[in-house]
Amino acid sequence: MAHKILTIGRKLGSGGRELGERVAESLGIPFFDQNLISMAAERGDLAESYLARFDEKKHNPWMYEMVTGGNKHVPKGASLQEALFKLQGDVIRHISKKTDAVIIGRCADYILRERTDAKVLSVFVTAPMEECIRRKMEQKNITEKEAEALIKKVNKDRRKYYEFHTGKDWSAPESYDIYLDSSRQSTEEMTEVLVKRFNEL
Repeated sequence: MAHKILTIGRKLGSGGRELGERVAESLGIPFFDQNLISMAAERGDLAESYLARFDEKKHNPWMYEMVTGGNKHVPKGASLQEALFKLQGDVIRHISKKTDAVIIGRCADYILRERTDAKVLSVFVTAPMEECIRRKMEQKNITEKEAEALIKKVNKDRRKYYEFHTGKDWSAPESYDIYLDSSRQSTEEMTEVLVKRFNEL
């Protein structure tokens, strides 16, 4: 039986991660986000701290750091960004073979696009900049200026990373099955929508 995977792309501060956690909890299925880094590090026999700096960041030829360790799963001579993308892809495909799940970011929708042993529902969560700023100010206890700078930097990295690997527009509605604006619906309402669509897969 094909497993069901909900993938969530998100703008920083939109509440996409929190929504994913709520959906996973409601469905009683595993949730994957930062733990994908540790799982990739374990698969490649590399230090997690070594890889974490490059999570959801596009390969930069001007800041090239080559893999110097690892095992047979690590492409020798590759950049750390390339190695992390490959290892996380391996982990994501393995997850899709074993269980239903919610997966945050990491181009999971693209990585699983051709799998016949998984049913994938891709989602993107956005929100107006002022809403994202307010959320980040509250979460991190930072100023409006700091929150805006952080959001712009992270979203720029995520866009470059996604578009480099997929050839699709990161924040375009047509790139996903479902496009949500968290300023227009409550987390509870969005959770209900996604749980229903997931169960219909």
